[in-house]
Amino acid sequence: GKSTLINRLLGEERHLVHDAPGTTMDPVDSRITVNDRNYVLVDTAGVRKKRKISDPLEQFVSLRAIRNIERCHVCLLVIDGTIGPTDQDARLAGLVEDRGRGLIILVNKWDLVKDLEDVNSQSIEDQMENKLIHASWAPHLFMSALTGKACNKIFPLVEEVFKECNKRISTSELNRWLLATVDAHTPPQRHHRPVRLYYATQTRVRPPTFAIFSNTPEGIKSPYKRYLMNRLRDAYDFGGAPIRIHMKRRR
Repeated sequence: GKSTLINRLLGEERHLVHDAPGTTMDPVDSRITVNDRNYVLVDTAGVRKKRKISDPLEQFVSLRAIRNIERCHVCLLVIDGTIGPTDQDARLAGLVEDRGRGLIILVNKWDLVKDLEDVNSQSIEDQMENKLIHASWAPHLFMSALTGKACNKIFPLVEEVFKECNKRISTSELNRWLLATVDAHTPPQRHHRPVRLYYATQTRVRPPTFAIFSNTPEGIKSPYKRYLMNRLRDAYDFGGAPIRIHMKRRR
């Protein structure tokens, strides 16, 4: 399925770009131009399930595939639409999130789903909601590498996700957002003392990273941090981009 997808992306209406002198590329990388925009497709060369990795060569291939994720700006996680997301897909999605890369989920083999009684778009989305809950921010496409269904939507979606990964929010806008967010739901107290959030600023992109200053940063636990992340996405989208929030003590 994955090799078929790569061949599809390298197919019609796309021009293969030869390596420029002096550039270093992996042998499985492919430079292409789509709509006057240059891309490099980095093939992970396959990641097998852990129980199937036995000999040192297989371990090397899997480690190399994981390292290739770090070379990408946007990762395309291809899952089998006839069986839905697996534990391995969940681990890979978690790895992409951990490395701070953009993520798009491609539900492949959708041409075969019409012959399956218990599989449809809603059932697959329900499975992703349960299995890939840590990547709920990633957009997904139901597509078929064999027939070309929705393949023309992949590069435009890559552009959208890359744009979201590079999005910056001004400090003044962020602090208006923070004031409204805290007014709607204040942080829990710590040792019977209020936890106050004073101001926020964006410190970097790819991934979008924010620093929020507080009198008691250790008082902001995971549930409230998730609340802040969800409100950030409600206000500014960041679709396909992982978000980082660091709590800092105000000096």
